[in-house]
Amino acid sequence: MQIYWNSELFPSGTEVLTYWTTENEIDVKSYYVERSIDAKSWKEIGSINAENANTGNRYELLDDQPFNGESFYRLKRHDTDGKTEYSGIVSVNLNLNTELIIFPNPARHMLTINLEDEEENVQIDIRDINGKTVFSEYLNSKISRNLDVSHLRSGNYFVELRTDNKVITKHLIKL
Repeated sequence: MQIYWNSELFPSGTEVLTYWTTENEIDVKSYYVERSIDAKSWKEIGSINAENANTGNRYELLDDQPFNGESFYRLKRHDTDGKTEYSGIVSVNLNLNTELIIFPNPARHMLTINLEDEEENVQIDIRDINGKTVFSEYLNSKISRNLDVSHLRSGNYFVELRTDNKVITKHLIKL
């Protein structure tokens, strides 16, 4: 079976449209779209049941919470016999003109987080390389926040800031 797979910035400018077409689609149960910030750790963002038509199909899935900056996508095909196959990786670069500044980076004891836009309903998460949340906090205004990170083990982390209409992720190195 042939799959033609791609992603592009949606006209809204804040969403990513993933789409694919198939030829000779037989014994396919479903498709799953996965997203990653680093093309290593993947999270499923949606699924679609297959139509299994010999003439081919077009499928679409809209990602309404892409990462600010580069988001990577891949397609996972799950067949009726239990087999799984992955597509190649495609990426979309989204610039929401919102600057999240974290410093110092690398950090040893204290980390300062600045969001330069006025935002409401802000959530800050720090996740380890495996995606486990090690810190989470909600704020209701423009932020400039100092965080004690001395309790975190040395290594790589992701600082993720979520607002009502965007997600911004930055890489953090903890010494």
